[in-house]
Amino acid sequence: MASGIHDRTPNRVSLVGTSGALVDEWRRALPDCPAETVRLPPRFLRELSLVLAAWRRAPRGSALVLFEFRLIVTLPLLVMLARVKGMRVVVDVHDSPEESSRRALIAQLLRLVDSAVCVSSYIAEQLPTTRTHVVFRPMDTASPAERTVDLDRIVVGVIGQIARHKRVEAAFKLISAGENRMSCVVRGASSGVDGENYLAEVNAAAVEIGGRRAMVEPAVEPAHALDGIDVLFAGNPMEPSSRAVAEAQMRGIPAVVPDRGGAQEFIKDRVTGFVYPVDDPGSIATDLLGMSSQDWETMSRRARAWAASEFDRDSQVAKYVNAVWARASD
Repeated sequence: MASGIHDRTPNRVSLVGTSGALVDEWRRALPDCPAETVRLPPRFLRELSLVLAAWRRAPRGSALVLFEFRLIVTLPLLVMLARVKGMRVVVDVHDSPEESSRRALIAQLLRLVDSAVCVSSYIAEQLPTTRTHVVFRPMDTASPAERTVDLDRIVVGVIGQIARHKRVEAAFKLISAGENRMSCVVRGASSGVDGENYLAEVNAAAVEIGGRRAMVEPAVEPAHALDGIDVLFAGNPMEPSSRAVAEAQMRGIPAVVPDRGGAQEFIKDRVTGFVYPVDDPGSIATDLLGMSSQDWETMSRRARAWAASEFDRDSQVAKYVNAVWARASD
């Protein structure tokens, strides 16, 4: 997104962050755009130190975009300081407030911002402000090679973090309903102690299914995460959007998503993928197994076409810039 903004208006974007790795990556991709790493105090005032550093460095009349929920607590002071320099304060919302223990506080503080840029309508609808703008994140829209599907062994893939809220086990319910013609591969890594416990549960569930119908593999390089997968399964009903679903569509891989959360906004049911009742993933097994080779080819082509249109960098960057500078009356 930053690269696209820079291409449109050179030297109009900069980064202030706490991650040295992120700053290094930024400098490689955008060597002409300033980037700084801020060292934060060990305990108190960490969030305030970061936003003050960004405010001091931001030129008069610019827009300051916050990317972390934890920074929202600074909004009362930040908004007052921003007015001194004629700045706009914008929040980029790519996490679900439903998942935050401070969602009530977040809801009140977000009333102060000039605008909020959201990754999906699902997120925008959770915010108590009319100043919301939905902008899908841009992606590489290069066309991949045509795909073929073995109708006798349809491989369902689950990609990404193996955590309880991702509901990986729901994919096993789908393939169990699909009898011997469907198998599942889970590629990812656990997160934290609870993640390790959940990973053990997922492995046990895979063993119970038996044979090669369910396999849990380590995370692989992103470029190969979707290799050999015919259908991408998403189980999280509070997913803000889903980059994995978007990447699958760009490769012509239909996705199966729950009827809650932001991922369903990427899917036209039974046209570019499938939307299932969140509590009954097995209900679409018959639809998947009933598809012909021509059906798969058509759905794959439509998914790619939709993704190429909706994730195009130039058009999404233009929407993002407009959202950042939009006025309350827009």
